[in-house]
Amino acid sequence: MIILALDAAKTTGYAFKGTEGWQWGTVDGYNSARRTDLIKWAVEQGCTHVALEQPYLGLNAKSYGDLMEVRGMLRADATREGLMYVENDLRPSTWQRHQLVIGGRPCPKGMTKTWSREVAGRIVGYTFKTKEHDAADAVCIADYVTQISRLEGLLEVGK
Repeated sequence: MIILALDAAKTTGYAFKGTEGWQWGTVDGYNSARRTDLIKWAVEQGCTHVALEQPYLGLNAKSYGDLMEVRGMLRADATREGLMYVENDLRPSTWQRHQLVIGGRPCPKGMTKTWSREVAGRIVGYTFKTKEHDAADAVCIADYVTQISRLEGLLEVGK
């Protein structure tokens, strides 16, 4: 099982560890052709499952609605391409609590974007730039869901 992680937003972060190693980046969440191309490419690279981060209400209901709209479009695209779901209720606080730990210390409040880039960089061996936090989040989500899936027996250890 190879997991395509998606951090749904106007600038949607994606990441997976496919047949050619780690792949990550961003795509315009409102661009249907780009979303479809991304998911088809991920399937070609061996992805069989998708993990979609659950949006949180955040500062206002409009932003939440926008995130849910993009998430719904991504879900429809992934379903159309035959991807199965894992972690359907994946909340940011869940993966952040487990992934954003450096030197045994949990991430300080207000530092999630910085720590996400740092942790993601350690996972894939790349230094993420400031504006690449969406892709970095997706790397952390993919790694987290892969670890959890192994623990639950969905993945064979070492794969």
